[in-house]
Amino acid sequence: MESLVGEIASLQNQQLLLTSAMDDQIQSIRQHYQAQLTAQNEAFEQKMQIARLWAEANPDEFGPARSIEALHGAVGWRTGQPP
Repeated sequence: MESLVGEIASLQNQQLLLTSAMDDQIQSIRQHYQAQLTAQNEAFEQKMQIARLWAEANPDEFGPARSIEALHGAVGWRTGQPP
């Protein structure tokens, strides 16, 4: 039993070490991409604000369907509560 308990403890320690190593690598990868993701998010938010301002200034462009189909997606007004 003594040997078995030692093996179990050793396996638990190995799991902790592997988990720690994995977490370190994940953190490193996140740090590597974070600046790019932040820049992308800022650009996205700027473009969305421009789209909102245009839509608010041009409500007649949407017609009765309250949406415009574009090549890369649809632009529209919500008629209900946001999800």
